[in-house]
Amino acid sequence: MLLSFISTEFIYSQTKLRKVMPEDYSKWSSLTDEAISADGKWLTYNLQYDNAIDTLFLQNRHSPKKYIFPSATNGIFSKDGKLFTALDQEKGLLLHDLTTGNQHYIANVIRYEFNPSKPYLVVLIKVENQQDLVVIDYENNKKYRVPDITDFYSSPEGKIAVIGPKEVKYISLEDGFSIKTIYHDSTAKFKKVVWNTNGSGFAFLQELQKNGLYPTNHELFYYDMKINHLYSLNLSESKEYNGLHITNPMGTVISFSSDNSQLFFYIANPQPALETEEIVEQWESLSPLEYPIQKHQGNTETIAKLAVWTPATKLVKKLGSNELPEVRLTSDRKYAISFNTLLYEPQYEYYGFADYYITSLETGKEQLLLTKQSAAIGTINCSPDGKYINYFKDNNWWIYDCKLDKHTNVTHNLTPSFSDILYYYPGSQYSYKSPGWSDNGELIVYDAYDIWLLSPDGKVQTKITNGREQGIVFRIYVESSVSKNQMTMPTYEVDFSKGILIEAFGKDKSSGYYYMSPKRELEKIVHNNSMVTNLKNVAAIHSYSYVEEDSATPPSFKLFNYQKKTTETLIQSNQHFLKYEWGKAELISYKSTQGDALNGILYYPSNFKKGKKYPMIVYIYESLTKNLHHYYKPTVYKGDGFNSSNYSLDGYLVLFPDITYQMGNPGISAVNCVASAVNEVSKKGILDENNMGLIGHSFGGYEASFIITQTSMFAAAVAGAPVTDLISNYLTMHWETERSNMWRYESQQFRMGFSPFDDYIAYARNSTIANVSKITTPLLSWTGKEDKNVIWNQGMELHLAMRRLKKQNTFLVYPTEKHILIKPEAQKDLNIRIKEWFDSILKEHPISGTDHEIEALH
Repeated sequence: MLLSFISTEFIYSQTKLRKVMPEDYSKWSSLTDEAISADGKWLTYNLQYDNAIDTLFLQNRHSPKKYIFPSATNGIFSKDGKLFTALDQEKGLLLHDLTTGNQHYIANVIRYEFNPSKPYLVVLIKVENQQDLVVIDYENNKKYRVPDITDFYSSPEGKIAVIGPKEVKYISLEDGFSIKTIYHDSTAKFKKVVWNTNGSGFAFLQELQKNGLYPTNHELFYYDMKINHLYSLNLSESKEYNGLHITNPMGTVISFSSDNSQLFFYIANPQPALETEEIVEQWESLSPLEYPIQKHQGNTETIAKLAVWTPATKLVKKLGSNELPEVRLTSDRKYAISFNTLLYEPQYEYYGFADYYITSLETGKEQLLLTKQSAAIGTINCSPDGKYINYFKDNNWWIYDCKLDKHTNVTHNLTPSFSDILYYYPGSQYSYKSPGWSDNGELIVYDAYDIWLLSPDGKVQTKITNGREQGIVFRIYVESSVSKNQMTMPTYEVDFSKGILIEAFGKDKSSGYYYMSPKRELEKIVHNNSMVTNLKNVAAIHSYSYVEEDSATPPSFKLFNYQKKTTETLIQSNQHFLKYEWGKAELISYKSTQGDALNGILYYPSNFKKGKKYPMIVYIYESLTKNLHHYYKPTVYKGDGFNSSNYSLDGYLVLFPDITYQMGNPGISAVNCVASAVNEVSKKGILDENNMGLIGHSFGGYEASFIITQTSMFAAAVAGAPVTDLISNYLTMHWETERSNMWRYESQQFRMGFSPFDDYIAYARNSTIANVSKITTPLLSWTGKEDKNVIWNQGMELHLAMRRLKKQNTFLVYPTEKHILIKPEAQKDLNIRIKEWFDSILKEHPISGTDHEIEALH
């Protein structure tokens, strides 16, 4: 039976529902990896359980036929809808014929993929002491085997290059199946095949004999299939670049020019590894970067440099230099953009600044492009044809014409702000982003609500949506907005001539998708007071599939037919939820003491009764109302120790308040916003003000620990992985990035905007440690001892301070865990301990005789 989206109020009126108990949590699953075959006849999805085997389903859309594969994952349909594959950890790769229902498994599979152009499945398998490549023609029931293969690489056209321990081969599928050896070397190790832009050739690397403690050097090869010729480049044979190594930093190896006449690659000045560990580390206060990152990023001489090779002429040219070591190519590979992010170091933003230079690869002419431009992702991109550079500077979008050497401000006279006004951080102001360029050569940019198309000369400025008038944020729906090749500048082309898909997010937290026709007419696909995600086009049946959920209804997999204008529910996950009580979520409104209009989510208890007052848990972390329609399944396996449903199902109100910040006062801002939100709930007459709990993790843990130094409104609190002393944390390392935490305070989340040496009192005023003597609320705090985001010493400082002051604190330390708990047993332990902590104080032993004051603190 197909289920429509279900109203919880309707359920309440129809039947007697059961209370969800902790022992029931294991019945709930998460819906993942949902997909429908190209012909619309089959669908697949995965149900993941906390305490049971995850299960993959393959289901016929028009009949009761269903296949169940316990422990299988990664269900994939072939493009023609004839074959379904999935990976079973024990049995191997499943091949299921969707026409006959026949299936079998291939054991010891390492990697597999469907060929882009032929009805073939290409599989790399382990056979005894070697790896074999198996190509399966599933349409004609044929199988081909290539023995002793290291890896394979398919071109977008479906051609296959394979590398083995001693040779490189090319497999042709155009006329049956043929194999050709391109290069053979009994002493070689080959790797990293990259196809050129039209599939007419490919490049690869060969490791050269290692020289002592120096890193591995490589020889670069290019095979041109059109002329059946193999070119090679060994820098040891070059007079100019002898001694340098061909290398592959960050996984980027080789890239081709648009006409395939040139290859771009990286070369480096090799540095020998130390035979023994350093006796001493020498940290210099005047170095560009802090010591841990200075070691491998602070010396421009050792940074890998981009170079270009023209095989036909044997010409090699290094594009990067010690002065400008970082280089990005325009999309057409005709210009190189060079910069040095160390130039303005030390600085205290996550993304630094650089002076950008542009060089014509045809003439060699180099000139200054931009001065002190942010190197943040999305602030400088290029057009797909490579003719223009677009960048965000001084709160406006600019376009640089590479040929005319001209900069044009294309948004200067427009009324809406293109700076993200919701980016509540000090430091550089960022834009609402640009998803790319249109097929007509127009820059696409966003304001707070709408989509704009801007001509490169700034003369045409077209707003193609009317979101501001409707209170809807419109954004172009693309799977990837930038190119993934780190050698090139980010770029993306949106083809308006074929119609485009648009995401929509309402101010009321509704969401959905629209189709914009080539005539710029907007047609709704789906837009509801729910969370709608993962839209996919099933063109063969004139439909879109998507996933929909709300706070009281688990995710369902749906199909919208845009010809018939009908919606079909393919799968409703967790159908047993109909038998149980469930609370509702409500969007509340309030104002901060600064006058900002804010929202919060109030979750009602599942057994809510008018006239009764309930204890409440307040969960905090910046802005959370975007999750109004998210369905939180009950579980004790949450890495931060808190799941709102566990509490609303057990007689608690739960509040998620949004918080805005006054620069230089992050802690005080949190106190004021939270107090205002609690006041708003209190007006409803349903809140037991004497029994409120507060909880947060990470930055929310900082806020929770600080708030209880300023007010006694909360009877119990929990702080996970908290920063407790802004001054000591400012002067510590963030080991995940190998940088200090200074940028977090001066230009990011902690929103101070200055150093403690500029205003020490402000740091102390917003620190838990400096105000710990004021705490009267019992506190449970926890940390992972291997946390490299917020070092565990921050939690220990607070515990020792509360111990010295004889204040109630239980401090949980998980010795092998990090910032978020990963091990299921640790997650369960933390979730249960936190729930018991709140229950013991707010329900079983409520604090009495205290009239908690609820007011906004200035």
